[in-house]
Amino acid sequence: MRRLWKRHERKPYRSRCVTLAIIVCGGLLLFWITVLIFLFGVLFDHAAYIEKTRVRVSQRFQLRAKAKPKKATSSLTDLRMSPLSSQVTPIGYTFGHAVRANNTKPSYFFGLPAGVAAEHQYRYQSNGIFWEDTHDPLYQKYHQIVFEEAKTQVKDFQLAPDVETYQQKLRQQLQHIGMQVGNLVVPAPLRRHQQHISHQLRQARLDTLADIFDNSYAFTLEQTTFPLSDGTTYVITGDIELMWLRDSSAQVHPYIPLLSQSDYLLHLVEGLLRRQSLFIQADPYATSFRLFLDFDFVHKQRLTDWDYQSGRTIHVAMHNFELDNLAYHLRLSHKLFQFYQHNNRPMLALDSNWIRGVDLILQTVVREQNHAESPYRYPELQHNGKGQPVCKGDGLVWVGFRPSDDPTEFGYLIPANQMMAVSLRQTADIFRSMEDDIRAQQCEELAESIDKGIHAHGVIQHDEFGKIYAYEVDACGGNNLMDDANVPSLLSLEYLEYSSPQYDPDQKIQKNTRKFSLSKSNPYFYSGEGPDGCTNEGIGSPHTAKSSIWHMAIILRALTAESDAELRQAVSTLARTAKNNLMHESFRSTKPSTFSRKSFAWANSLFAELITTKLDDILRVYRNETLNSC
Repeated sequence: MRRLWKRHERKPYRSRCVTLAIIVCGGLLLFWITVLIFLFGVLFDHAAYIEKTRVRVSQRFQLRAKAKPKKATSSLTDLRMSPLSSQVTPIGYTFGHAVRANNTKPSYFFGLPAGVAAEHQYRYQSNGIFWEDTHDPLYQKYHQIVFEEAKTQVKDFQLAPDVETYQQKLRQQLQHIGMQVGNLVVPAPLRRHQQHISHQLRQARLDTLADIFDNSYAFTLEQTTFPLSDGTTYVITGDIELMWLRDSSAQVHPYIPLLSQSDYLLHLVEGLLRRQSLFIQADPYATSFRLFLDFDFVHKQRLTDWDYQSGRTIHVAMHNFELDNLAYHLRLSHKLFQFYQHNNRPMLALDSNWIRGVDLILQTVVREQNHAESPYRYPELQHNGKGQPVCKGDGLVWVGFRPSDDPTEFGYLIPANQMMAVSLRQTADIFRSMEDDIRAQQCEELAESIDKGIHAHGVIQHDEFGKIYAYEVDACGGNNLMDDANVPSLLSLEYLEYSSPQYDPDQKIQKNTRKFSLSKSNPYFYSGEGPDGCTNEGIGSPHTAKSSIWHMAIILRALTAESDAELRQAVSTLARTAKNNLMHESFRSTKPSTFSRKSFAWANSLFAELITTKLDDILRVYRNETLNSC
């Protein structure tokens, strides 16, 4: 009995030992499982890192291998696909139109007239012109906020009669292919900002400036912007119902600071960038585009022989190559990129579709650095459409037309090259953030080569002003010393953020050039006394009549003014010469009531940008001055 009792006493002790052993063993097991999981994770990450490094090193070796070329720029001619966009459909350029390599079935949304020759049938295709991916994040947000929610909102403005007529006809035309035009509204934050600035101007007794600002600030949104049901934004210039890459980018530029306050405005601008990218993929040499052939509703049903010779399609309205159009697209891209970075927002518009467009831009820039081998022709240019002969530009990009749409005389348009150099460096920043080092390096190399060419051929010793930038050169010794009102211009270099620390560290050349542009040495600098006795002076253009001054040039002078007196003179001239409280293309220096283009949205947006960015300076210089004084 005693033995049994002792055995019974030992059972709880044994039970506790077993429990303790189970706990210890379980803990050890969990510990080793955790260690193993950790080790596997480290090994996996290390393997992934090694593979990523291997790919990058391989790409860099490929880049270096390609960089041992027969020609200095050939390392840039083969634009490779990065890991980010390896699944993007390659696009090639074929004598005036971009074509996808996957041979998709032609889409003749607007019909194919009978009797069109086989070699011209592509001109009636709409492949890639309209966005079709309804699962795309930007499309979904655009459709919800810009398109659906805006349907119930009431406009606080009226369309001009001709704009209302255009909108109605646009809707009717697009309905045939199942497309809709949305209800455009001015978002409340933008309207509040407009009212706030207008109030400050009126408090300072600058009522004329306030009236012009009230009409011009939202002009682009109210009278030229059309949201489309494919999630893109179509922006016309005003009284010309076509969309330019340059104009549309500049037209929305004053709205960039307000993107963080309005998702509607943000998606509207994102939709514009996507629309531009689709158009670039249709033709990177084109400057203006249309949604359909009969854009001005004159019952045009087919393209003419002149259209064929001019490289036009039902969507390409003008095929005259202007380099700055592509630079403006990159500039708008960078403005959106800065917004994304500062506000930690997803880069919806900078997607694989955008990369496809940028690839075409880079290919076009590289091709036109050696224009002698380019297939580009345009009937308005000399020498069978090839343009005036040029010599090797050491990186300079050949340009067929100025931003005024006039043909270049010497081929290498220096302000356009300077703007492209800036835009390429900005685009490199975008690709760096995407960890796309290949494309970033390509952009940087191109920018450096262009800047080298500018200072090898584009700097001229002037008898009065010293070293200045020429407007155009041919790299054979010929040059054109002038400046034009249209941006990019030599006057606008500071506004476009151009600088060259390597070749012009103290910006002496740039400062000398500004003085030249605003002097009588510039053949397009005009000065004349108006009926009110006030002197009107500014830069014009060969695009308009002699002695016609452009509002755009006066605005750029004000934006880059070096003194209060210069700012005051420019702003007073704008106030005196505005017609119907709007900016216009140009006016006669001696008769400001004679002007060109009643509806020119680009100039209105530039004026709005001047007022919003220089408001404090304007209020200060007019503290003791009268606005209408000479």
